[in-house]
Amino acid sequence: RTRADSFVLLAPPRNDSTSGVASAASGVDKGRAPAWRLAACPEASVRDGAAAVTHAQTCCIEADEPLWYMFDTLAAAHAECGSFEKAIELQTTVIELAPGHEKKQCREALSLYEQNKPVRFTLNSTDD
Repeated sequence: RTRADSFVLLAPPRNDSTSGVASAASGVDKGRAPAWRLAACPEASVRDGAAAVTHAQTCCIEADEPLWYMFDTLAAAHAECGSFEKAIELQTTVIELAPGHEKKQCREALSLYEQNKPVRFTLNSTDD
């Protein structure tokens, strides 16, 4: 993915003292960053599908309203775990909830899940 939230990889993670999992500053939106990183990082050594699901589920529960990007992260986490049927179910909801300018990218993720492939974000160099 090339969305602005991919910048999370550039900053070193902080460890949550209770779980040992990388955590962001307070807030549901910022709490999504570790889940996204654990689910979709291009580096295998960083990914942890089970921890990503836990983080993403917590974010979805703590949100005051259904937020499409939280479900997008949860779908990516399920795909990382190999639960592609669940990822497809969630990503279908994501497409319904996402704003128009995000739908194309959301459909691309759905297409990957339908092929039993997890999503990976990419970091594009801005120094071209």
